[in-house]
Amino acid sequence: MFKNLLDEFSKNQIEIDYVAKELNISTYEFEQKLQGVCDFKLDECLKIKQLISSETNLSLDYLFDK
Repeated sequence: MFKNLLDEFSKNQIEIDYVAKELNISTYEFEQKLQGVCDFKLDECLKIKQLISSETNLSLDYLFDK
């Protein structure tokens, strides 16, 4: 559902289970959020942005665009 986010994970070779661990949630819960079943919390969005775009300036609007 979050194509830009998944593309950035792929570009940066970031694994889904790594992000889930960094967010202190299960991989299953993270996958549910990616599918739009559950919502991301703001702090989770900010942490994901930090993990992905430490060297670039990607916006939350871009990353979490549906």
